[in-house]
Amino acid sequence: ENEFYGSILEFLGSLPKLKFLNLYDNKLTGTIPVTFANLSKLEHLNIGQNQMHGNIPSELGSITRLHVLGVEKNKLTGTLPESLFNLSTLQKLSFMTNQLTEHLPKDVGCFLPNLQVLFAAENELYGSIPEFLGCLQKLKILNLYDNKLTGTIPVTFANLSKLDHLNIGQNHIHGNIPSELGSITCLRFFSVEKNNLTGTLPDSLFNLSALQTL
Repeated sequence: ENEFYGSILEFLGSLPKLKFLNLYDNKLTGTIPVTFANLSKLEHLNIGQNQMHGNIPSELGSITRLHVLGVEKNKLTGTLPESLFNLSTLQKLSFMTNQLTEHLPKDVGCFLPNLQVLFAAENELYGSIPEFLGCLQKLKILNLYDNKLTGTIPVTFANLSKLDHLNIGQNHIHGNIPSELGSITCLRFFSVEKNNLTGTLPDSLFNLSALQTL
C-alpha cells in the first residue's frame, strides 16, 4: 500500500532466504518475474492490486513451501498454470479480478490437500465447475463469481464439510440446486444469483442453522 511503480525488480528472485514478500496495492507494472521460482523458502507471495500484465509463470509451481499466492486485481491474461496445483502446502490462492481465460482442469483438486481459500471471481473462466473441488476437504471459501462457467452445480460440493462461503453467482450455470448442499453445516454465505437455474429451492437449505446470507 504505497506508490511504488515500474517493474518488479529481478533481484528479488536472488534472495534465497526470503519467506514473505508482500507488494500488494502499489502501481507496479510489467510481468511477474520468472526468477521468483528461485525463492525456494518463500511461503507468502502477494502482488495483488497492481497493474501487472502477462501470464502467471508456470515456474511458480516449483516454490514448494508456498502457503499463500495472491495475484488478484491485476491485468493478467492467459491461463492458470496447472503446475500451481502441485503446491501441496498451498492454503490460499487468489487470482480474482484479472482477465484469465481458462477451462478449469477436472482432475487435479486432490493435489491441493491444504487449500482453504480459493478466490477466482471476475475472470473469463469457462466450462463446467470441476468435480475435483469436492476433494478439497479443508476448503472454507470458494468464490467463482462473475465468470462464464456453465454446466450444473457439482453434488460433490456436499463433501466440503468446512465450507463457510460459497459464491458461484453471475455465471451460466443451469439445472437444479442440489439438495445435498444442505449437509454443509458450516455454510454461512451461499450465493447462486444471476444464473440459469431452474426447479425449486431445496428444503434442506433451511436446515443450515449457520446460514446468514442466501
